[in-house]
Amino acid sequence: MTSAGKTVGLLLVGLSLLLGGCTVGAGGGRPVLGLDGQHLDASDPVERGRALILTRQYGLAVDGLTNVVTRDPGNARALTLLAVAYGQLKRFDLADRYHARALEIDPESSVVLNNWGYSYLVRGDDRRAADLLQRAVATGGGRPIMAANLAVARGRGAAA
Repeated sequence: MTSAGKTVGLLLVGLSLLLGGCTVGAGGGRPVLGLDGQHLDASDPVERGRALILTRQYGLAVDGLTNVVTRDPGNARALTLLAVAYGQLKRFDLADRYHARALEIDPESSVVLNNWGYSYLVRGDDRRAADLLQRAVATGGGRPIMAANLAVARGRGAAA
């Protein structure tokens, strides 16, 4: 990302803080970042990483989330978000590594299975995508996005 792109990204985060409001919750004074209708705890480094992903600042997300997993290697949520950030950077080798680590920690995580399946879907590997997405649907409690991703993987695989 160019320095101009980083500057714009930082300005967007700053603007979202100003417009979305950094509020103090009644339950302990946590700063809350409002972003696209979602409220993220700005004091939580994993949530900050998620906010950076949502604002397409993948390199900064990788930096922050790498710090989290260095301190807490068992944090499946941080590992999953790190994998998503690497996937967006087209570093699928690293995305696969972190998806696998997250799944080792939480083998039944429908979120990890769905995200990893979607990563394979983006790469055009519909067979691997369908395998992971089928497991996500089986464990995901009927989340529509998982079923939709599985339908795409199966539909494209049948068309090929």
